[in-house]
Amino acid sequence: MSSFSHHRTYLTDDIYKGYMLNNSDAALFLKKLHPCDKYDLVICFHCGLEIAQPSLAPSADWYKELYKNLALYPSVRWEYDFVLKNTVTSSSICDIGCGSGQFLQRANKAGFITTGYDFSRDAVAFGKDIGLEINHIKIDALQLGSSKKYDVIVSFHVLEHLQSPADLFKAAEIFGKDN
Repeated sequence: MSSFSHHRTYLTDDIYKGYMLNNSDAALFLKKLHPCDKYDLVICFHCGLEIAQPSLAPSADWYKELYKNLALYPSVRWEYDFVLKNTVTSSSICDIGCGSGQFLQRANKAGFITTGYDFSRDAVAFGKDIGLEINHIKIDALQLGSSKKYDVIVSFHVLEHLQSPADLFKAAEIFGKDN
């Protein structure tokens, strides 16, 4: 028996109707690139975790259009401050799924040695343009190719975008120092 209960179904059409109020061309383009017609929101009986099924990530083109047209992601998150406050300043930090590097910028200013990885070539280019060390990665294929090891591995709001969330933990194991 599954630990998850079906909670609600969201049709992709309905999700984009709200976005169309601000920018109808962008919403129609995003909808066209979306990987499925509906998502089911399910809840774990044991811990209350809510996840979307199927767990399919949109393409890099979808994210590029989203970031360009919709202000969805704040530049300051409580998680950033929590990690920085609870990490030794001389630590090296690897951010898997770093986007354009908002956390990396904060960590650099706080004195940390940082490297980021993201699947969006546009986000990587933006981060590099502002002086961050960000590399392109395809996490689902584990094309990591780095022998560099880090003291701390972080990833903010990435699991829900992966078809196989276990790949994130494999990447963290590969990038993390043995201690």
